[in-house]
Amino acid sequence: DGQRYTVIHCSDGQYRYISNSGTLTQLDSGSVFTQISTSRPARFAQFQDHLLMVDGREKLIKWSGPTGYMAYVGVPKPATPTATVQTALASPLHDRIRYAITFINHFGESNLGNPTDYKTTAYSSVQLTNIPTGTSAYDVIGRRIYRERLSNSGKFVKIGELFDNTTTSFYDQWGVEVEGDEAPINEEPIENITLILATEDSILLVGSNYPNRVYYNNAGKLESYSSLNYVELTEPITAMAYWRQTIYLFTRNSLSIWQIGTKPQKVLSENGCISDTSLVVTDNAMYWLAINGFIIFNGSTSKIISKPYIQ
Repeated sequence: DGQRYTVIHCSDGQYRYISNSGTLTQLDSGSVFTQISTSRPARFAQFQDHLLMVDGREKLIKWSGPTGYMAYVGVPKPATPTATVQTALASPLHDRIRYAITFINHFGESNLGNPTDYKTTAYSSVQLTNIPTGTSAYDVIGRRIYRERLSNSGKFVKIGELFDNTTTSFYDQWGVEVEGDEAPINEEPIENITLILATEDSILLVGSNYPNRVYYNNAGKLESYSSLNYVELTEPITAMAYWRQTIYLFTRNSLSIWQIGTKPQKVLSENGCISDTSLVVTDNAMYWLAINGFIIFNGSTSKIISKPYIQ
């Protein structure tokens, strides 16, 4: 809405924002979230028109401002529907086929859900029932129906769409020659996220399951990820920064620069950052706490500016 807001993660586990008028207001969670432990501080990043939050939950959270509410990023794939051959309904289907569903929200489409078993459909239509519905946590507004023929194994194509989140049945009466777009490959962000960083086009995530890896979204897309989108270092990543159009990756013992699609290049082999909470980025330099003390880095050289850190 063109306004600036300061968002605070409070000791009671709730998020509150301060508007230009100075009013402190709780973020609307849409009855999705409950209070959680605040044993570690929340991490924030701004991407496009959303504030992204990491606070110890399994999922990445987004907020679009006071007119919206908090929701999870990404859409989980649906469960498996039930497929039943309807012998009373004649159609030109001549194949063994199976079906799968995707969820739709305002930002994109989920990965393909688990498919049904193959059904023999000579001169028969197929009724899908028990089509899964999405939860409010992901703002699901519709479902798409995809079909795969055994004669074209591996290719799921769109045959229909439900423009609501309530209908649970669908009749497939189309001939095999009538086929739409192929199913997307849109996975969710990683879970158990500990670090987050945003650039103009990218969201970078580090999780406790693979602490040596940085995962990233499909360029420019808030809701689109792939499990193959990651780079891996030899040590756990302790902090990240985006400075002078370059991504910096810290471990306790090193600093590397990185551009997506390339291999990280190590620029410091010692005096890495012990915690992202100690990292400060300014126009002229970056500062952080290393084992040997506080470090200043000007983009080419580093210098210790304090006594050693005693753990």
